[in-house]
Amino acid sequence: MNFHRGSAPLHSISDAGSPGTGGEGPETGDAGRAAERDATLRGAVSRWWAEPWTLPRLNRDFTFMCYATPPALGSTASFIFHGGGLFCLFSVLTGRRQFAREPHVLWLTAACWAVVLAYLVSAVVNGLPEGGAWKMVWLWTFFIFPFSYSIWRVADKAALVRACIMGAALASYSAFAVALVQFAVMDLRPEGGAGNAIVFATVASLTGLVSLAGALHGEGRGSVLCLGAAVAAVIAVLLSGTRGALPGLVLGGVLLLFLYRHRFNANFRRSGALAAGGAVLVALVFAVAMAPRFAEALTDLQGIGHEDYETSLGLRFIMLIEGAKVALENPVFGWGPASSAMLMERHVQGLVDMAVSYTHFHNAFLTILVEAGIPGLAALVALVVVPLVVAFRALRAAPAPEERFGAVLMMLAVVVATLGGLSSIMIGHDILDTVFVMSLALGAYLAAGRPGITPPIRETDA
Repeated sequence: MNFHRGSAPLHSISDAGSPGTGGEGPETGDAGRAAERDATLRGAVSRWWAEPWTLPRLNRDFTFMCYATPPALGSTASFIFHGGGLFCLFSVLTGRRQFAREPHVLWLTAACWAVVLAYLVSAVVNGLPEGGAWKMVWLWTFFIFPFSYSIWRVADKAALVRACIMGAALASYSAFAVALVQFAVMDLRPEGGAGNAIVFATVASLTGLVSLAGALHGEGRGSVLCLGAAVAAVIAVLLSGTRGALPGLVLGGVLLLFLYRHRFNANFRRSGALAAGGAVLVALVFAVAMAPRFAEALTDLQGIGHEDYETSLGLRFIMLIEGAKVALENPVFGWGPASSAMLMERHVQGLVDMAVSYTHFHNAFLTILVEAGIPGLAALVALVVVPLVVAFRALRAAPAPEERFGAVLMMLAVVVATLGGLSSIMIGHDILDTVFVMSLALGAYLAAGRPGITPPIRETDA
């Protein structure tokens, strides 16, 4: 079976030119090598700059920026995505673009809006949180999902796939560079641009997995560069010392190798040395940066057995127990948005002789149950299940390469967010929400969307 039916393969970042242009095959002889050199960075920049500023091009470049920025530049990705969200909302409300009404989009919209509705109802019942409605602004990310999707589908699918892969690869290399500087030079636990090691590790895990998907999706030099990016992202995650990110990273990797098993040998036959070297490097970094964290976890578990809760895991254990008790006291509508910090100060602080300054219960499902009650928990479960159903249905339909990549992108976003959320936060953080929702929107369009059903692009829109 030809995996690349219907699309040009991602031979390399340089061969692909800009995120929306395809590269040409190398010619023979000195003239061919000279033409190939000219078609690398300088040629790519020239073609990108000369391309008309149309909405499809803006969508493609927007995709690249959204995926290139989260680990190293943190909330910059949020500003980019939400700026685009405002434009999408304006375009739909003014009739410049049609609102997407495809069945899978409506189901995903229902899941996203269910989270918004659950928190709004909880706010009405319990009152606004301390600090006012500003504490609920993060719900905007989930509200704009269908509007972002409606505009994202204007661009060509193959161009969006290349932009996503290139952006994720750049993000992975930049995450590695930032983590290395913070760990080795500044003697800090790497936090990247997020200012939080857990958030940094979560988004680096996703960009690394997307890079690995790009390595399996494409071929040639581009595949090698993406494989290197995946290794770089794994090292960045290990340097951050975030244990909770590893299950999503491992399961996501296994999932990719299974879904692309028919491409594995063809893609990595010439990259065996790089893969082996990357594995050795990852093992060394694990021994230096992550092994002490697991040794610390074992010590903490032993302390819990002796009722010593004044450790990292001990405090989280107490938070889970007390959080469950608090949730059962008010299960229908919860205690209100952003109430977790207040409840932990009230119920947990007196049980340990250490500062408790967390804003969540270190379990996303428990946190939303405490804050928004059973409707919130049901909405979060739907936010996990619905994208997986859409992705599985797309994969069962013998998809083209871009459609398979879109389904994989949705699955990776859900796996990384959900498994990370079991020991930390899943939603309610601007960077995590942005990366999750944009992956759902882009993945849903690639996997099951119908391009070309929007009105023609008018000159005033470009």
